[in-house]
Amino acid sequence: MNKIILIAFILLLFVITPFILIFSPFRIIGPSRISGGNPGKYQAGQIVWSVKRALLGRKIVQGDVVKYNNPNIALHQESVGTFIGEVVGLPGKNLPENAFDLEEQPVKGQITAGSYLIEKNYSGKFWLVPEDQIKEVVVLP
Repeated sequence: MNKIILIAFILLLFVITPFILIFSPFRIIGPSRISGGNPGKYQAGQIVWSVKRALLGRKIVQGDVVKYNNPNIALHQESVGTFIGEVVGLPGKNLPENAFDLEEQPVKGQITAGSYLIEKNYSGKFWLVPEDQIKEVVVLP
């Protein structure tokens, strides 16, 4: 009887729990495929692990690679409104000339509190992304 309980516990711990964490619609950790490329940081098609922000329990810092949502992108588009990019500016820093909000309107001045400047796939365009749209932090292998 003890062997059956031990086997059930091992299955639960090492098989069922990771399966739920990775493949559940409410997953907190799992693989992501990068759509754009950035020499030196990540490459198109590379598989990386992304972790829900709440799981990390830390603030976003400059240099983090994050997945973020753009609610202005129609769901039928290929990107489905989820993008990946590097945080290149924190609140209080000056915005560059080619900075845009999520509606693709140019923005000027400083990065407002609760927002981050993100360069998407090193395209040369910068996006001012509200913190509540940053869903996951990418953990590069």
